Parts: sequence; structure tokens; C-alpha cells
Amino acid sequence: MKFVRAIARVITGLVFLLAGFLKLADPVGNGLVVSEYLKIIGLTDMRTFALIMGLILSVIEALIGISILLGLRMRVATKALLVFMVFFTLLTLYLALANPISDCGCFGEAFKLTHWETFIKNIALLVASLIIYYQRGKFIPVAPPAWEWGTVVLYTMLLGGTGIYAINHLPLVDFTPFHTGTDLNEELARIRDPRRAEFITELIYEKEGKREKFSIDEIPDSTWTFIDSKTVPASVDRFPSLTDFAVSDSYGNYVTDSLLSLERVFITVIPYIDRLSASHYTTLKLIHNKIGDSSTPHIVLCGASGEIADSIKRAVGVDCDVYYTDFKTLIALNRSNGGVVYMAGGVIGAKWSMMDFTKLATSSGGISDIENADAELLSAERRIKETLIAEISILFILMLIVVMRFIFRFAYKHNMLQESAPQIEGTLIGKELIMKKVKDLKCSVVWRESLKARNTLGLDVYTDWYAAPAAEEELIELFSVEELKNMERLVIGSGSNILFKGDFGGIVIHPDMVEISVEGDNEDAVLLRAGAGVEWDYLVNYTVDRGWGGLENLSLIPGCVGASPVQNIGAYGAEAADSIMSVRYFDTVKLQMVEIDGADCKFGYRDSIFKRELKGRTIITSVLFKLMKYPVINGNYADLSDSLSKIENPGIADIREIVCRIRESKLPDPKIIGNAGSFFKNPVISSEKASVLKDKYPSLKIFPVSDGLSKVPAAWLIDQCGFKGMRRGNVGVHENQALVLLAFDGAKGKELLDLADEIRTAVKERFDIDIEPEVNIV
Repeated sequence: MKFVRAIARVITGLVFLLAGFLKLADPVGNGLVVSEYLKIIGLTDMRTFALIMGLILSVIEALIGISILLGLRMRVATKALLVFMVFFTLLTLYLALANPISDCGCFGEAFKLTHWETFIKNIALLVASLIIYYQRGKFIPVAPPAWEWGTVVLYTMLLGGTGIYAINHLPLVDFTPFHTGTDLNEELARIRDPRRAEFITELIYEKEGKREKFSIDEIPDSTWTFIDSKTVPASVDRFPSLTDFAVSDSYGNYVTDSLLSLERVFITVIPYIDRLSASHYTTLKLIHNKIGDSSTPHIVLCGASGEIADSIKRAVGVDCDVYYTDFKTLIALNRSNGGVVYMAGGVIGAKWSMMDFTKLATSSGGISDIENADAELLSAERRIKETLIAEISILFILMLIVVMRFIFRFAYKHNMLQESAPQIEGTLIGKELIMKKVKDLKCSVVWRESLKARNTLGLDVYTDWYAAPAAEEELIELFSVEELKNMERLVIGSGSNILFKGDFGGIVIHPDMVEISVEGDNEDAVLLRAGAGVEWDYLVNYTVDRGWGGLENLSLIPGCVGASPVQNIGAYGAEAADSIMSVRYFDTVKLQMVEIDGADCKFGYRDSIFKRELKGRTIITSVLFKLMKYPVINGNYADLSDSLSKIENPGIADIREIVCRIRESKLPDPKIIGNAGSFFKNPVISSEKASVLKDKYPSLKIFPVSDGLSKVPAAWLIDQCGFKGMRRGNVGVHENQALVLLAFDGAKGKELLDLADEIRTAVKERFDIDIEPEVNIV
């Protein structure tokens, strides 16, 4: 699959880059194609908008190609690639079926494809795009976000500048039927008599005593020496797609043949006479006067009516001949409005934009140099220049891709990007380099690990890196790797209290310390240390079997020991804080092991110092519990007391059995239906407000927690709002316990968040009580 992915990446990247660049090389021509598309939906006379829109789309297209090839912002680039291909595949299918326009413009004027050929091409690219999109998580970023975005901006400026240059001057390379070197007499003769032989100019060059013939479109490099040129017959398929060239004077008389018979002539081409400003007319007069100083005639070719052209001619004071032709011929003859074409004996020798010809005309010997030059050599030199500029531009972009990739890799390898290098939208830089650094660690570090089996909601997400240190020494060693130490991290147990919004762009660490040991023992109590990776209910069962009390009310709570002090887990009138003596953790800032007394953990309702002051800097490795050998039964919770009243001399084993039975009847098994247990905390409100609610809703149970404060069951509030048993797509609320949100097959984190927000809003509107998620949202 890696080979297929690479092939798809190279093909789509090069095609998008080439297509975008060719359109940027001739943005005016591309704007004409966009105008045709706009006419399909009824938008006419949108020339400026079409030009800008075409320029932007071409920049985006080329930028997608560059990003795919270089590996920039691959998550964004792959999505943009897929959107482009889906849209244009559907569009070209419509073009093939309805044929509303003649040319799709995929590769500008350079390559002409039929609509069906374009559609087939797009189908192939769509398949490649789908491969790239669904394999997007496998691509390794080349740099940190800031560097990659900076490179994107650099290329955007480069591509945009290319298009703007071509608008203000002329296309980088002319693929129109009237490109430099075209012999219009021969082209028209072919149109009028298809059986007539056509002719082309052949250039003879010499290198190391060997002579070869070249066409104007296939000029050799500078190591060859020009010898001679001659005109020879050529086959029809070597000629551009010129369909006609008809020029008339103000009286409607055709003057095409007389124009093409002139030995030399300068033609000012004005496709958009209505867009010429006063300054343009001043420039036009200057051009006419400068040409008038020479012996070469000057004419103006436009598409306006004779009356309009004559009135403008008189107003400006230009006494040259004004001829007329159709718009398509004008815009193909010169893309610049007011640009100049030099023609010798019907052969197009050179072209300039109005701006560039003004500079030429006002320079010393500019026009005379053109007049004195050999027409065939002049056209060959201009064509060579166009070709070289286009080839150098595309080569520069490709070389820049290679160079930037080398620079990024070199900079990262030498720790030059270390400060901002860690993560990039779900992917990490330098995968191979990091893998080399972690291969000898005692703790296995895995790239692109699925977390579906590591979160009880069963959300199908991935993490860039995954590690499960089984001892404190392995955890400390893990943080000796600079790249892992600095990247975003998430510490998880069994993933029973986590909601992933999407893939995690960093390292997930699962402390896998599973030792259980007695550290202290006396007549009344035992001090028991449990590793962070021990399953919580296993520990509870372990202690109950030995008659050690304190944790029995917390039976069947999902998760690992390491999470118990963070959340200060609690149920049925008990909390983990009641039994915790101390917590041992690795400080990721000081890079050392620390043990903190339970009294200093600032435990609160589902709260602790680990969620506040120490948030993000601790990785708990073990917890020390104080368990009683002669435990006092804690059965004051309503559901417990009812069941315990039926048992003579109940013990902690009875408590555990009852709690497990109650939880199993109310809560779904995550192995069957994804859930994170209680999704919301029970809100704590003022006792006065609770009393008012109790008077209004007698079935509401209130639990005093401190002076002036009471706890209200969030499940009751949610149930009253009608959410119990409800389903929204792939998520829902459990039918027996409204606190539990369910994630069915195919559920996404966003779906759960949307449902949770809906529930919170409903509770707030009805009871004016805020309920907060108990799960950690990542």
C-alpha cells in the first residue's frame, strides 16, 4: 500500500502543479474560460471577477499539488484535493453530457482534451485522491506547523506573483494560435485549401561539427551555434488550431491579405476598448508617435464599431489606420489590452504588453533594433525566451520543493527545530528519526496506534505515538528522549473517562505498573500500594477478599488505579479520598519522582490537585491506600440501605455484591455498548435553591454536602427533560440511567459533544442549573 500511496501522491501532485502553473502562466486566457463557466449559471459580463476567480483557483490548484508533493499540511491538503476532485469530476461529467462550452480549460491553452477525455482523467485522479485521503494519517510531516504554514505562504506569494506578472505583461509562454513565429499566410492558406502544402521555418544549428535542424518550438541549448534558417513544407498536425483571421476597415472591406502582405507592421491590439482610460490613450498616442518616427506602418486593431473607434481616434489625435476583427482573434493575438504585435510578411515576430512596448519605444534604438532584426531570428529568439522562462519557472518550483524538504530534515536532525517541533495536526515530524532514538528503550514506543480498544466509548481514533511503561525506570527513560518530552501528551488508564474529539496529535502514555504490595500492617489497618495500571475493580475485589475495608462502595467503577486520585472517584456515599494515604507520581517538569500526602491532594467532589495546580505535569505511578481490618459498613446511601436492611450482620463483601448488582442493572457494559459511565457530575447548588426545587418536585432527592450547599442528582434533572432512552444518530442516552451517554458503532466524538450540549442547555433552561461533564474531553 505504501508504493500505491506514493504513486498516487506523485501523480496527483504533478498534475495539479502542472495544471495550476499552466493556467497561471496565462491568467487572462484562464479568466476567459471561467467567464464561460459563469455564463452557464447566468452570470454574464463578469470579466474582472472571472479573472480574479481564475487566478485564485489556479493558485489553490498549484498549491495543492506542491503541498501533496512536499508534504505540507497534509491533513488540509488531502481534504482540499478531494473536494477539488469531487467537484470537478461532477462538473466535467456535466460538460461531457451537455456540452455547454467547447473547452474545459484544465491545462489552459497548452493541452486540449475533449470533455470525455477530461472526465476519464478526473476519474483516475479521483481514485488517486481517495487513496491519499484515506491514507492521510500515514504521511510524515516535514516540519512544525509554523514552518509548514510559512512555506505555504511563500509558495502562495510565488504563485500569485507569477499570475499577476502575466496579467500585467504577457503569458509566460504563448500557447495561442497566434504565438510568436506563426506564419498567418500559411495558416490561412491551409484553412482555405486543406490540400495545400503547409510550410514551417527550420533553424539549422551546429555543435562539434554536426549540423541538425530544429523548429522554432524546439530550440537547442546554448552549446549549439546558429547557422541558417529556411522554410520547408510541413504536415498539418504541426500547426496550431487557427480557424480564421479576418480583418476589415471602417467601411466593412476585408483588408486581411493586404495587411499580411506588408513587409513590416506594428499592430496595437485593443480587445476591450471600453476599458481604456485617459492615461491609456495618452500612452497609445506616445506609441503611435514613436513608431511614426520609423518607416514601419502602425495600425490599431479593435472590435468596436467604426463610429466609436473614429470618435476616439479624433479625440486622441492619432492618425493611424483603425481596423476591426472579432474579440476571439483580438484576445488570442495579444492578451494585453493595448498590447503591440510586430508582424513581418505575415509572420508574427514579437509581442509586447502596452507597458513593455512603451518602455521599448522610449529606449534608445528600441524600435529600430526590432525593424533591423531578421524576422525569423527575432521570432525564434522570442519563442526561446518564452520557453526558457516557463521551463525555468516550473523547474525552480520543483527544485524548491526538493530543497525545502532537505532543509527541514537537516534542521530537525540537528535540533534546529526542537523548540516548536513536536506536533502537527495529528502527525509528528521526523518519525524515522524518533524511531531510531526510541528503539533501544526498555519501554516500547509505537507509531500511529489505534485507541479504539483503549477508550470505553469505543471511538475509532488514533494517536501518533503510544507508550506503556511498566516501571518508573522505564517512564523516566522515556522522558530522556527530547522529542517525546516536548510533545503534547495524554496519560490514560483504561480510557473509561475520556472522550476523544478526534485523533490525538502527540503521545499517549499508559502507566502499566501492575504491582500490588503491602507496605504497612498493624492491628487496625493495612497500607496497600497499588500500581497505576491495576484495574480498579480488580483492586477492590482484591481488598474485599482479604477483609480490608474502605473501597467496597466503589466496586465496578471502570478505570485504573492511576485515575482514582485524579478524579477522586466516588459512588454510593464513598470516595477514593477516604482511603488514599499518598500518591506517587513523575513530575514532567522537574523530571523526578515525587510522593504527595493524601491530605495535600486537595480532594473535592470529582476534583483534586491533579486537575488544577498539577494539571498536565504529573504521571501517577502508584497510590498508597489505608484499608481497615475492622471496617465500618457505609450503607447510608438509599439504594444500599434498602438492600442491607434485608441482610443480618452485613459485611464489606455484601456491600460489594449489592453495589455490583445495582450498577449492572443500571449501567451498560462498555464491551457491548460504548460508554464512559457517568457522563455528568451531580451539580452542587445552594441549599435554599435545592429546597425550592424540592417543594416544586417532591420526587427530587437532595444530598447536603456542606453548610449552605446541597447536591442534586444530575440523572433526575436529565430524566425530567425527557432525554432518558433517547437516541440521536450513533449516540444516545441509556434507558435506565440518564447520566450515561451511549456511543453506538460508528459514533464520533463530535456527536457525543453535540448531544451533551443539548442536554446541558435543556437542564439550564428548565431548572437554571449548570451541569458539567465528568469525562475528560480531549
